[in-house]
Amino acid sequence: MERISILIYRHIIGALTPEEKAELDEWTARSRENEKFVKRVTSPDELQRWRERRNVINTERPAHDMRLRIDSLMADDRRYRMRRKLTSYITGVAASLLLITGVSLFLLLDDTPSQDSSSMNISGVKQSRLDDIHYGSTKAVLTLSNGSTVSFSDTTLSYPDASDSGLHRYVSENNAVEELNLSVPKGGEFKITLEDSTEVWLNADSRLIYPSVFGVCERRVKVSGEAYFSVHHEEDRPFYVDTNDQTIRVYGTTFNVRNYPDDNLAYITLETGSIALSRPGVVHGGEVVMSPGHHATYDKDSERMSMTVVDPAVISSWRHGKFVFENQPLRCIMRDLSRWYDFDYEFADSDIEEIIFLGSIPRYSDFTIAVSIIEKCSDLRISIRDGKVYIQRK
Repeated sequence: MERISILIYRHIIGALTPEEKAELDEWTARSRENEKFVKRVTSPDELQRWRERRNVINTERPAHDMRLRIDSLMADDRRYRMRRKLTSYITGVAASLLLITGVSLFLLLDDTPSQDSSSMNISGVKQSRLDDIHYGSTKAVLTLSNGSTVSFSDTTLSYPDASDSGLHRYVSENNAVEELNLSVPKGGEFKITLEDSTEVWLNADSRLIYPSVFGVCERRVKVSGEAYFSVHHEEDRPFYVDTNDQTIRVYGTTFNVRNYPDDNLAYITLETGSIALSRPGVVHGGEVVMSPGHHATYDKDSERMSMTVVDPAVISSWRHGKFVFENQPLRCIMRDLSRWYDFDYEFADSDIEEIIFLGSIPRYSDFTIAVSIIEKCSDLRISIRDGKVYIQRK
């Protein structure tokens, strides 16, 4: 039953993949008891009741232990006679304010009505002001070695084959090898297929430096910001990804790398295959080998790295139309949103930055939707002040 508890947890925070949703749906359909159980646990009425009671909840249990608690209660009574107790616990954690080691936590629930945002009024702020902030689009600028630039929008960039619809292909003059710089601005995203058939998805405010043609001994690129790689395996030509702080040796793999210059932490998350991490300039020795599901966090200040096990789908959820946050402080959430929606922001008080959120926000919706979700599940008000997004308590 541990697997089902995980699926229910992921369903509550909006992080289910299509495959996981099918798995949970199949389990739900096995019996009427299963169906009733899932419906009650995720009932909007139950979630709303616990929202209203959130101020009286106080627990020391971290939010990630919720999955273990679900599994434990399910094992206590396989006939689900304790469904009321389980429902109270899950919905209490998932839809209310928790005090966890003195830090507030809210669940982000996307129950915003499907309607034209122009008809909505959020926090008393005229919607025309927040309506100016829209979600990002497909765009990038390619800088050639001679300094000239080529702009792309609503397309992808492909080197092996330009025959597919919607693809652009760039070939340097005289087939000479040159360094290319692909930059994705704030409010943008972009996909490129390199000449070896490796695919790279770049998130907002990111950069990829790569050669027009890879050498015969190795393939090497450099990335800044956030990127998801699906590396084509070649036994005799290893693939390397350099960041400012680390070098990633890739063995035919899918993984997510996040290393923004203005962030003090860098992350690498392995989805499939195998990679080895080292400091720049290290070819062999001193490498840290990662397995699927491993999540490496590198602290740039202390120059130390830690390793945890995560769900890679949560980390790379930005590729699939969602922002999924698991116990993330608001300062990190606003930083991600500002890169995608391209806005400046300011907190009224520093303590607001540390409020922890759990859940998901749709990526391809205007900023007003994100504002509505955050405000509905918290005591915050988001407005526009002096041209910036301003976050304060109600």
